[in-house]
Amino acid sequence: MLLIISVTLLGGALAQAASYQTTGGSIVDPIMDRYTNSPHSYSRNNLGKSADLSDADLTESHLFHATFSTGTILPSGFTVLQHGFDAADLQAYLEGAPIYASNADIQLVLFLLLGDANNDNQVTGADLVIVQQNFGNVDPNMPT
Repeated sequence: MLLIISVTLLGGALAQAASYQTTGGSIVDPIMDRYTNSPHSYSRNNLGKSADLSDADLTESHLFHATFSTGTILPSGFTVLQHGFDAADLQAYLEGAPIYASNADIQLVLFLLLGDANNDNQVTGADLVIVQQNFGNVDPNMPT
């Protein structure tokens, strides 16, 4: 009976683990803890294009060759593009507080679709509305 409960709990933990895509295109599922070599406790959305890392705790996660895009939302609430990070800046950011992703050997995928104001990988009327609503505005909170 105890063995069945243990297997069920382990299976449930594995099912909730998150994944990421490598620079070579393969999927790493689950994200591993670099010290225990077991699935990392992070179980929110998968990491990848336009991932939301606000509130992410990736302490000691092994993100070897992980890919992120300019639309990835960082704990600051700003995207990688809004911060103006290059790959080295993003790697340093991911390895520091509040994410603490150790051994982050990442690649920043610089994919920009001109006219895609909401970063949803398509240009539609919704993008035009965003531009119209913000035409001439300057964000005073934009990092420099």
